[in-house]
Formats: sequence, C-alpha cells, structure tokens
Amino acid sequence: MKYIFVLTFLVFSLPVLANDNPIEVTADTALEWDRANLNFTAKGNAVVKQGESSINAPTITANYSDTDKGVLIQSVTASPNAKLIQPNETLTANNVTATFNLGVLSDVEANGNVILKTSKNETLYGDDANYDAGKRVITITGNVRIEQGQNILTGNKAVFDLNTNVSTMTATPDVNEGRVKAIFYGGQ
Repeated sequence: MKYIFVLTFLVFSLPVLANDNPIEVTADTALEWDRANLNFTAKGNAVVKQGESSINAPTITANYSDTDKGVLIQSVTASPNAKLIQPNETLTANNVTATFNLGVLSDVEANGNVILKTSKNETLYGDDANYDAGKRVITITGNVRIEQGQNILTGNKAVFDLNTNVSTMTATPDVNEGRVKAIFYGGQ
C-alpha cells in the first residue's frame, strides 16, 4: 500500500552536531571528558543544543576523533528516554544513536517506544526507527501506527522516502492481524 504522507521526519533529528553553530552541552550531575577513549559523557538531565535543535536524555555520550581542525563528532548516543527536538518535530525513544561521517550525519537509530510528533498534526509510533541520511530514507518497524488527525494507518513496517515523498506501509503476513490497515475520515 502506498500513501503519500506529509511526514517531514526531523530530517531526522541530528543535523544537531553537523552544522556551523556552536554546540552547548549542559548537565545536572557531570560532564566527563575521557581523552584516552575519545569521548564525552554528560550525565543528569543532559542537554546538547545547537541552534534550534537539541537532544535531551539522562545520559548523552559523544565519541569523537581529534583532528588538526579540532574535535570531529563520530557518534552520539542518548539514553534512556531520549528526546530530540527540532523546530517542527519532536522524536522520543528509549535510546537514540546518531553516526556521522566527517562531521556529516549518516545514520540515526532510535530504539524502543519511538514516537515522532510533527507540526503537521501527525504522530508516528513504532518499536524502532532508522534514518539513512545519504539515501534520505526513514524505516519504522514494529507495531507501526501513523495518526494524522482522525486518520490512522497501521502495519508492521513503514518506509518513507524523502526524495520521492512516497511512503509504503507493509504487514507481516505470518502474524495474526498481520494486515495493513488505514482508516480515513473525510473533511480533514
């Protein structure tokens, strides 16, 4: 089943740490810099903010490389109960890990109780999500539910291609009630 959804999906969360704005890190408990293992850890209501984007979680760890131009972020992990906030979207999940290639976002994994809310009155639920920044494709798996106003789509896997603006929801045929389902209300 193909359905064009207006889901912009955070493109996906973390241009945070991949642009020219300075990165601000705050935490209630501690900021640790482990030079030997090339990582930073913020603990206790940790917040990483860059421009209008932020990541919040009890613990946020960033792995980096030391270059002649300074610190180059390679990955960021936020857990548990991570929240990524962009001007038009908010993503929450138990754990979120973003990887970067030469400072550019390459992949984001969100695991456990994934919820994405957009400014377009859309809410997406799933067990896990992956955003491939190079391909600009978002894949949500496990108990997928998309709500847009009263309209509801359910299935086991949803793939959103941000290049073509085409979304595909699929089912798991070997599971009871493994069908894809959509309920649309008129006038919305």
